[in-house]
Amino acid sequence: MLPWHKEHTLSTMSEPGGLDMTTPPAWPKAIGITSIVWAGLGLTCGVCAIGGILVAPMALGPGPHMPEDMPPTMRFNGLMWVWTALGFLLSGVLLAAGIACVRRMNVGRVLHLVWAVFGVISGLGSVYLNWSNIEPMNQWVRENPGSPLAKGHNPASGWIGVGMALIFGLAWPLFILFWFGALGKRPEAGAPDRKVI
Repeated sequence: MLPWHKEHTLSTMSEPGGLDMTTPPAWPKAIGITSIVWAGLGLTCGVCAIGGILVAPMALGPGPHMPEDMPPTMRFNGLMWVWTALGFLLSGVLLAAGIACVRRMNVGRVLHLVWAVFGVISGLGSVYLNWSNIEPMNQWVRENPGSPLAKGHNPASGWIGVGMALIFGLAWPLFILFWFGALGKRPEAGAPDRKVI
């Protein structure tokens, strides 16, 4: 038997009186809780990003500020709105996948795989967005040296953003593709007498 198919076999223990006790695998709960936490972080980061865009004019001081006056990372163009909406949607899918996995439902695997495919696309998009903003942001800082946002800017922050997008945007989706896809793990395996949906 291949090691990654062990969860398909129930481990049993003989008890006095001929009773068998099944021990379902513990990983569905661990994977599910991690996905729930990850989804919560995604939803929180999305809210914080929108909040930052809305309060940015106050950080620039009194007076009307047009989007052109804002740093490139704080201008919500059409692509950024689409990416934010996609992030919220994917976080919702991941939340549902995590809950289903904790409950050892087969749909948890399906939702995780769907989320992971789009998660990789979203992660690569986030890497590109962070990378494409590095030079425009540095240029904006040079042109607006008196802005409080320019004074607090770290030139390395753009590359830090790229690294964070690589790690946090791709690590979990790639693991999920490996776990549920390549290894074929199924959260319903070993679940005691329940209807699989």
